[in-house]
Amino acid sequence: MSTLTSLQSAIHHYFPSLSIDEYDWVINPFGSYETSNLSCEEEEELIELRNDKFHRLGFAEKSLDEFWLSLKQLFPALSLKAVKIILPFASSWFCEFGFSALTEIKSKKRAWLLRLDDEMRVCLSALEPRINLICSRKQAQPSH
Repeated sequence: MSTLTSLQSAIHHYFPSLSIDEYDWVINPFGSYETSNLSCEEEEELIELRNDKFHRLGFAEKSLDEFWLSLKQLFPALSLKAVKIILPFASSWFCEFGFSALTEIKSKKRAWLLRLDDEMRVCLSALEPRINLICSRKQAQPSH
């Protein structure tokens, strides 16, 4: 219990104004939340969005970032504000993912690796390798 208390005090120390209650409209724009941190233009766009049944269906089908990016043309002010709120969480997740990959690569068993850049590139890439194509271009045992 003391660990959680110290963690909470550390979070309040580093992020004193971190209150996610004011960003509930980003997580679910179709709920009825207080939106005191929005400008008049953003509030008008949010009201329009809440009354749009087409976008309500789109919200259920898309991820949160895809949803807000898809609204860029129709609701520019609201979309921009939502993306600015979401962006730090996504970029910090990528950093954590990179550190986890690095920790895995540089374990005691693999500490001798010299080509760390190549290993990190493979771990962090979203591309799927075409193993069959790679294997077909290599000769299994070269002739002498």
